[in-house]
Amino acid sequence: MRDKLDIIRQLPIDRPVVQYIRQSTRKQVKRNRISGEMQDADMKNTLIETHGYRPELILPAISKDTGKSGTKSRLQRSGLDELYRLIETDSVGAAAAFSVSRIYRSLSLAETGRFCDLLLEHHIPFITKRRIYWPIRDDIKALQADFQASADYITEHILGTMIAGRDYHVAENGSYGGNGVPVGFQVVEVALEDEDGEELIVKRYVEYTPHADLVRWLFRRYRELGGNLPLLGRELERIDFRFPRLEPGIMTNLKLRQDANGSYPLRNRDALTDILTNKAYIGVYEFGETTTNNAHDAVVPLNDFNYAWERLGVPPEERKPRERRYGGATALLDGIVSSGEHPVYVVQGQYSVQPYNNRWRTQVLVVDVEDIDSAFASKFGIMLRKLERSDYAADLHRQIEEIKQQQQKTAVDYTKNLIRIDTEIKNAEMAQRVSQRLGDEHGYTVATTQLVQLRHDKTAYEAEQQQANSKASDLEECHELIDKACCEWNSWKPDKRKRLIRMLLPAADMSAVSPHFIRLRCYFMTPLYRTMDMYLYRHNGSRHVWSTAELDTLRELFPVASKQQLMSALPAVTWQAINQRAQALGMLPSGSYSRDLPLTYSDMRMMEATGARTDKVTWALVPEDMGVIQYEGGVG
Repeated sequence: MRDKLDIIRQLPIDRPVVQYIRQSTRKQVKRNRISGEMQDADMKNTLIETHGYRPELILPAISKDTGKSGTKSRLQRSGLDELYRLIETDSVGAAAAFSVSRIYRSLSLAETGRFCDLLLEHHIPFITKRRIYWPIRDDIKALQADFQASADYITEHILGTMIAGRDYHVAENGSYGGNGVPVGFQVVEVALEDEDGEELIVKRYVEYTPHADLVRWLFRRYRELGGNLPLLGRELERIDFRFPRLEPGIMTNLKLRQDANGSYPLRNRDALTDILTNKAYIGVYEFGETTTNNAHDAVVPLNDFNYAWERLGVPPEERKPRERRYGGATALLDGIVSSGEHPVYVVQGQYSVQPYNNRWRTQVLVVDVEDIDSAFASKFGIMLRKLERSDYAADLHRQIEEIKQQQQKTAVDYTKNLIRIDTEIKNAEMAQRVSQRLGDEHGYTVATTQLVQLRHDKTAYEAEQQQANSKASDLEECHELIDKACCEWNSWKPDKRKRLIRMLLPAADMSAVSPHFIRLRCYFMTPLYRTMDMYLYRHNGSRHVWSTAELDTLRELFPVASKQQLMSALPAVTWQAINQRAQALGMLPSGSYSRDLPLTYSDMRMMEATGARTDKVTWALVPEDMGVIQYEGGVG
C-alpha cells in the first residue's frame, strides 16, 4: 500500500504539463499586464527547477480567459474548456496554475466538484505555487475546500494561495510590479538571495541622479518657502523648471508626460503635489494594497519629506471639510454673480474671482462688496421707480391670470391621472400579495417592478402640480415686493433686499472690461426681462506686470514720442506707470511728470465706447427688443 501511495505521489514528469492563466477583469489586464507574464514565468520556473520538468514538455500556457471572472463556468470560459478537454483526452499528465483562485472563485459546489472529480478520475495532479494537490481523496477534498475559500476570502488575502504572481513578488520581495515610475528613479534588476540561499532576480527602484537631484531641490525649496505651494509653483513657472531628457540607454516609464524635446515639465499643481507626497522618495513601495518599507534606498531626507507630508499628504477623504464663507446676509449678489465660467466668492468683504489654471487657484479680479452692492442697490432702486411709471404692472397681472387659468385647466387632468395611478397601485399591491402567497416568484417580480414605476409616476405628477401651483404664488409675491420696493427700497434691510433680488435676478456677470473699469451685467427674468449694464471705476486697477516687449517699446519710444503716442503703444499702462518705469531705467529725472487720474489708453477707449465715467457709476437698461438706453446722471 505504501509503494502504491509513493507511486501516486510522483509527478509524471515524462508527460506534458499545461498551465492555466487568468486575470479577472479587463481593467486589471490593461493596468497589470505584467501579472500574467509573472504567473507564466514563475510557474515555468517552479515546474523546471522544483519539480524537474523538461522545458519541452511544458505546453504553451492557456491564457484565453484574460478579463473573465473566476466565477464563470466552463461553458463561459474557452480557456477553461480547453483545460478540461486536455484532461479528458489524457493529453497531459498534470495541470498547473499559480493558485487555485485562477481556476475557480465560484461558490457552486457542482462546478468546482466537477473539476475535482475530473482530476481524480484521470489521476491528474494539480500543481500550484504553494502545493501539489494529488489525485487522492484527501487532497481533492482540500482542493474543493480551497476553491470555496478563494470565493469567500480572496479579497482579504495578500499572501498564500490567493495571491497573483505579481503581487507575490511585490509582497515577498518588494519587487517592482508595473505602472509608471516616480521621477528620480529607474527600474533595474537586482540579485537577491531567497530563504534557501538561492539567487533571486527582482526589479527594484534605483536612484536616477540627474532627476533625483532636482527632486531633492523641490523638497528643500518647498521648505525654504515656508510650505507655500502657490509661491513655489510660480517660481517653477518663471524659471521654466523641467526634468531633463533621459540619458541614452535608460528605459524608464516615468509618470510625467514628456515634451517634444524629451524633457519632463511639471504641468500643473497635481504633478508637483504628487512628487512632494510620494512615499517612494523615502524608500516605501506601494502597489495596490501592498506596502513595503525599505524596498529601496531613499532619495530625499526624511525631515524634508515629513515637512511636505504634514502639509500636503493627508488623503482627501480624511481632510476636514473646509467651511466656505460667502457673503452671509450682507453681500446682495452672493451666489448670483459669476465671472464668465469662473465662480465668484465673497472673501473678507470682497467679491473675488478665483479661476483654476492648471489646478493652481489664481486671483484675477477683486472688488469690494461695498462698492458693488451700494452701486447696484442705488441703480436697482432707480430702475424700480422707472418701472413703476411703466405698464409693467398690467403685464404682470396679465401673466398671473394666464397662469391661474392654465392651472385650473390642468388641475382636472392632474386629478384624473392621480386617481388612475392610485387605482393601478392598489391593483399592483394586490397582485404582489397574491403572488407572494402562491409562491409565484415571476409574478411577484413583475408586480413589484410595476409598483415601483407607478409610485415614481405619482411622485412626478405631484411635483409637477406643486410647481404649477407655486409659479403663480411666486409671481404674486414678486409683484407685491416690487410695489413695496418702489417706495421703501432704500429703507429695506439686506436680507429683504436679497429676497427680491434673487426672485428677479437669476444671474449676473462681473468682469474687468479694462484695467480700471468693472462691468456688472445683470440678467433679469420675469416680469422685467431686462439686462442692466453697470460700469464702476476703480482707482487701484488691475496689477500690471511689464513684459519684455513692453520694456523694449518704452526704451525705443520714450525719448522721442509724445504722451499720446506712448499710451497708445502701451495701452495697458497708465501715464504714471510709464514715467515711473522710465525713471527706474534712468531716462527721466525724478518727479518731472504730471500725476493725472490713473487711466490707461484702454480705459479711455472703453469710456468713449460706453459712456463710463470716473466720477460716478453709469448704467444702462437694455429692453428685450431695444438697443441700449444710456441714462444721464449717476448715483442718485
